[in-house]
Amino acid sequence: MSPLRLVCYRNRWYLDAWCHETDTLKTFSLACVRNAVLLTKASKPVALRQLEQELDRSYGLFSGGRLQIARIAVDSEMGVYVKDEVWHKDQKMEVSDDDSLVLEVPYASEKELSGQILRLGEHAKVLAPESLRRYVQQTLQGALSQYLTD
Repeated sequence: MSPLRLVCYRNRWYLDAWCHETDTLKTFSLACVRNAVLLTKASKPVALRQLEQELDRSYGLFSGGRLQIARIAVDSEMGVYVKDEVWHKDQKMEVSDDDSLVLEVPYASEKELSGQILRLGEHAKVLAPESLRRYVQQTLQGALSQYLTD
């Protein structure tokens, strides 16, 4: 791999690099790197603009999927906190006078974005797209089933 930049995301470190095996840009968790070998061949140069376009366009670290825009309604109880958060550099936010809000954020992975939504509990509701709404619903049903069987 050709290392390109280090990224700190949610208190963890990642390495963005060009993967020579797949000829693509990838993000690697530094916590999962078990060894490193110094190669004698030159590193593949990748323009910062290309790196940002391919890896920074969606919410979180998972890239490569189809880019979608999530619309999430947050009530005033949590909106007072969420209004100061940056989920993505290209997010849009409509804040009401009572601090409730609607957040629009680009994403490629339902799994990663749903974790951020679910941390808000009953204070957040996915408005769109329907596929993300269903994913969050199924995740909540699965979690609830863990408690209904006791």
